[in-house]
Amino acid sequence: MIVVDTNIISFLLIPNDTYNPLAEALYQKDSRWSSPILWRYEFMSVLSIYLRKNLIDAAGCKSIYKEAMDLVVSRPISDFDTVFNIVQHGSLSSYDCEFVALAMQSKLPLITEDRKILREFPNIAFPIETYVGM
Repeated sequence: MIVVDTNIISFLLIPNDTYNPLAEALYQKDSRWSSPILWRYEFMSVLSIYLRKNLIDAAGCKSIYKEAMDLVVSRPISDFDTVFNIVQHGSLSSYDCEFVALAMQSKLPLITEDRKILREFPNIAFPIETYVGM
């Protein structure tokens, strides 16, 4: 099992020539994905952008959202002190800190393409290509 951020979920499920192949390779390596519950709201926001720009219709957005719900295990953050500690000692948004905290608490790698997370947590966070190549 791995922790993935919302972008990784988007890369797998929303058509994109650049990231779909990488996300598919990641899914082939490990199909057990988890994220803090926050991912649902972030993903809905991503889909709303695609809907408003007429890139995906409403039915498509609903279908993608349902697929994502089946794919990702939503996990609560049990220790908010960990989140606040990460916020206090870094430059990440509190949202990003939830993904890092979940990875720390569950002792799982966090797969992300977010440069700030990768830079601040190189022992926990890995880009797709690095993780797939491990």
